[in-house]
Parts: sequence; structure tokens; C-alpha cells
Amino acid sequence: MVALRDVLASSRLGLRLMTASDQQDRPIRWAHVSELKDPTPWLEGGELLLTTGLGLNLDEEGWQQYCARLVALPVAALGISTGKGMPHPGVPFALIEAAEALHLPLIDVPAATPLQSVVKVVADALNAEANGPLRSTIDLHTSLSQAAASSDGLRKVIERLHEHAQVEAIVLDRFLRPLTPGGFDISPDLRRDIVRRVLAKPNGSLTASQEGLVYAAQPIAFGGLMRGILVIRSEGPLEPVQLTAIKVATPILGLLLDRHHALGAHHRSQKKEQVDRLLSSAGEAPQAVEALAAMGIEPEYVQVVALHCERLGLLRAMAAGVMELLDGTEILYSRIADTAWLVVCDPPAFDYVKALPTVLGPGAGVAAGVGDKVRVEDAPLSARRARQALDIALDRGTEVEVYQDHSAGSITSLGSIAEQSAFADAVLGAIDLHDAQGGRANLGEALEAFFSVGGNLETAAARLGIHRHTMRARMAEVQELTGRSLTNPDDYLSLWLACSLRRQNSTNHPGATA
Repeated sequence: MVALRDVLASSRLGLRLMTASDQQDRPIRWAHVSELKDPTPWLEGGELLLTTGLGLNLDEEGWQQYCARLVALPVAALGISTGKGMPHPGVPFALIEAAEALHLPLIDVPAATPLQSVVKVVADALNAEANGPLRSTIDLHTSLSQAAASSDGLRKVIERLHEHAQVEAIVLDRFLRPLTPGGFDISPDLRRDIVRRVLAKPNGSLTASQEGLVYAAQPIAFGGLMRGILVIRSEGPLEPVQLTAIKVATPILGLLLDRHHALGAHHRSQKKEQVDRLLSSAGEAPQAVEALAAMGIEPEYVQVVALHCERLGLLRAMAAGVMELLDGTEILYSRIADTAWLVVCDPPAFDYVKALPTVLGPGAGVAAGVGDKVRVEDAPLSARRARQALDIALDRGTEVEVYQDHSAGSITSLGSIAEQSAFADAVLGAIDLHDAQGGRANLGEALEAFFSVGGNLETAAARLGIHRHTMRARMAEVQELTGRSLTNPDDYLSLWLACSLRRQNSTNHPGATA
């Protein structure tokens, strides 16, 4: 709004208010020059009416009628030129009295000030007011772009945003890890809200209040791909100017995060490739262990966690939650379709698995399967077992299932196909891995032949077309790999049941993939 006081404050105009000063806050919507005795038909109201007084040689009653017409419209203020060469050398006393009585602000415009100059000042002020937000936005964009071009662009942009909008801001990556130094901490409740209302929904956003502070979160995207989350904290509801500043900053942050993402793409790709090789049953684990060691990652033991969710953003957030839970522990990450694979390096002593349900949250649509702790070169076994546990979780509708070494005595409780497959894979997993890695003999085939003839070595050897001593050696290797003895009734039954269930369910059992 342009107020009358703003026009009076222009020193180059030399205007002087002739009536009471309590009218200076009146808004001026335009300035108009007219010499008519009744200009109101050509006015809309709210104008600063200007006149030289030409043809307005009025008496006391005439000035009263003139001012009354203006007030009835109403006109915001009246300005009259006075001085040498003007129709009135000074402001007529009768005009001052009439304006004062009707509370119409009356301005003395010196003869040296063209009325068009007053019109221009008003027009310029109205234009500046109308275009102020746009000008401010352009200036902010320029300032943020210059900050983004610096060597520490992300931090500089956040600082400029704070200076302009007077809000605190932090940037998180897609796993909700902070990318900007300092800032404020994200509470567990706020993290869960961000997961559910920003990451889990397309174009999701969040506004929440906690402990008297207002938080707002929105995705930072570039090229249609989410690159991070902008979280704002303020002491009250965000004002329009603050919301505008955030909208201006978000695409600039998106460009910076995309550049940051591109710079690390090669390293991430190499790391993911080695994680996939480590978890694969194709016999590449030893080479992957060496490659990871060259990257400075040398765990002695690993434990694999498999996470499943159909919503990618939520899947990433859940993986981030596990990473936060195990802060300080090296965690390798890979994703195939709707399953994320986390390789926990040298798992901590505390039982973090018990805390996983709180990380995943009830009703989030995420399930987890946890494999057992194994030596790093046996990571494919842990991955296979994590997959088995995940299948059971999905089958049961539970949030987290942990792999357990099934014995023959527990088979009666394994009612579903997923549970039966888990039992078979748990017992025969080491044999599967041996055969997949190209062992000298197919031990799975040998064990199946052994049980198909009632455990007779010579008959099984004949069926396979091998010498009975070769068959005996293969059975010895089966016992060594599985840790089960064919002379122990319980172990014998476990192996027989595993083979029977696998045959019954006609299941293919490739190595775990990631």
C-alpha cells in the first residue's frame, strides 16, 4: 500500500499538508489531475486529486460543496497548486476550512512542482509496491545462484536462505542423512512423519508443530528424481515471503544435490557392484571381498538384512532408519526392485534386531528378514537366509523375521510353502552354495540319489554312474558342509525332509541375489 505520508515524504516535490496530520496513513490508489468543478464522474475513489485551481474561484459555500463531492466518492486527498503565476497565490482559507471540516487531507503543491511530477511519484511508488515481491524474488534467486556457484555451495545457499527468510534449514539426503553442517536435530517423531508424508507419497510435503516450533519438509528433486529433503524450522507459521524464498531455493538445491550425486556415481556404482557380487551365489564372493578391501572395507563378519517395500522412497527411508540405528557401523547397501539389501559389517554386540520393528513402524508396509552372522566370505549364505526370513515375514504379515536354524523336530510348525522352503534352504544352503560355485561334484544330486534308494551307497553310485568310493566321498563332503551326520537319526531325518520338501514344492534354489 502507498500511503499519503509516502508521497508527502518526497523531498523533491516540496508538498505541505494544510490540514490535520492524523490523515497521513490514507492509502493512495492513483493520482489524477482535473480542473473540473465536479471531477467525480471520472474518478473511481481513492485517488489523490490534483488541480491548479483554474476556474475554481469559489466562495465559502462553493468550496464546501466541492469538498463534499470529493469526500462522498471518496477521494483520498486533494492537492492544489499555489504560488506565482498560479490562479491562487496561496491555499484559499475557505478551502482549508471546508477540507478540515470534512476530514479531507489538503496539500499545498508549490508552483515550481509540476502536477505531473506528483502523478509520477505516485505511479512509481505503486509500481514498486506491485513489483516488489517479484523484484525481491529475482534478487533472492540471483543471491542464491551466486552462493551455489561457490566451492561450498550447499552451505552457502542455506546461509543465504536463513538471512533472507529468517528460518533455520537443513538438507538431508534420500536416506535422511544430513548434508549440511550444524543445523538442528531431527527427532524420531519428526523422522517418522517425514518418512510417511514426504518419502512415501509422490510430491509429498509436511508441516508439523513440535515443542512450540513449526517444521516444514519437502522433497528436493532434479529431473523428476528425488535428490534429498529440505527441512525448515521456524518459531511460527511460515509467512508468504518465507514460502516464496523456500520455493526459490528448492530448485537451486536440487541442482546442487544432482551434481553431488553425479560426482559420487562412479564410486557408488563400483561399491554396489561389489556388494552384488558379495551376496551372489555365483561364486564371486572371494573376488568381491578383495575388491571391497581395496576400497578400505574389510569386515571379518557380516550379517545381511533384507527389506521389502513397494514404495521406493519408503524403502530408502527404512534403510536409512537401520543405518541410523547402527550409527558408526559400516553398512553396505544395494537394491534390486522392491528389495533393499543391507550388509552389516562386523555387527555390534547389542541386539539391534529387537529394535528393527520400531524403525520400520507399524503399518508402514515394510517387511524385513535378517540372516545370520557369518564370516564375510560366507555372505551369500546370510543373504539366502535373510531372503528366507523375509519370505516368511511376507507370508505371515509380520514386520521382522530372523533366520533360525531349523531342526527336524520343528518341521511340523512350518505350515506354509515359504516356511517349508526356508527349512529346506537352511539345511541344504551350504550344499547349494558349493554346487553353484562349481564344485568338483554335484553334491545336491548325489544326496537326492542317496535318499531315493533308501540310503544305499552302492545303489546310489550305480544310479549316478560313479564308483561307490566316489559316492562315499561325496556323502562325507555333504556331512562336512551341512554339519549333519548321516549316522545320526535326527540329522538324517533333517536332510531327508529338506530334500523331500524341495522336491515336493518343485522349487528352484539359486543363490541369493541382491
